Amino acid sequence: MFHFFKNFKGNPDTLLQIHHEKPFSEDEFKALYAKESFDQIITNFKQFKDTLETNEEIVNTFLWSLWLFDGLEDEAYDQMQYYEKKHNTVRWIRLKGHYVKWKKWYHLALEFYKDTDQEIYDEIDHIFIEYKDLNLEGRYNKVIQFFEKHLYNSISENTLWIGEIYVHALFQTQKHVFDAKLKVDEFLEQYPNHIPYLNLKAEIYSWIGQTYHDRFHIKEAIQIYESLENSDLVKRLRDVSSDYQNEVSDFKKVLTKNVDKGKKSS
Repeated sequence: MFHFFKNFKGNPDTLLQIHHEKPFSEDEFKALYAKESFDQIITNFKQFKDTLETNEEIVNTFLWSLWLFDGLEDEAYDQMQYYEKKHNTVRWIRLKGHYVKWKKWYHLALEFYKDTDQEIYDEIDHIFIEYKDLNLEGRYNKVIQFFEKHLYNSISENTLWIGEIYVHALFQTQKHVFDAKLKVDEFLEQYPNHIPYLNLKAEIYSWIGQTYHDRFHIKEAIQIYESLENSDLVKRLRDVSSDYQNEVSDFKKVLTKNVDKGKKSS
């Protein structure tokens, strides 16, 4: 009976114009759903909520209608969670999966589909597999494009490796080194103790420091390697840093050039 694909266009503003004299019966709700009269279902349920929300089948029809009515997706998700608790049920796990898939929260979608929809689970799992394969093949520009199209909302405690691959790809493509620096800093704000992110930051900062003879970046890299107890790299970078003691950082020149370019383009 219930859809997955969102193929109904609606305007939430029109819901304010609908008024009902009495609550629909369960059969009337089902008949309206079959006609895709989602606006009638939503407005009737909301108008007579206290009477209708005790009937789980009617609630089910209401939640699916919210999901399928454009512009009410976030409300649908909030209501799913509310009625799960109210009715002490897990029947809307799959529907929650549709929502998080639509939001591109693929890490959560896998959890919701694992025991509810094998076909969609496999479809989403393939996204992660394809991403890993692109990285293993060294197709770093493709990795960057793939992350930015599909996986930018899918980093969590259980999928930090997604960010690791992305930052590594940015770093490997020389034109994106400074993007890699910004991204690894951003990820570390959220996950400050994640060792692979710390190692990536140290590697990126070390490269920038040595490439542009910039002692600030080398100092930052040294501090990270000290915290990770990597004495060999600490010693090597200290030796490098001493060579730049009396030099003006080329990194500052690069920043100045970029600022000047920005002024000209504006």
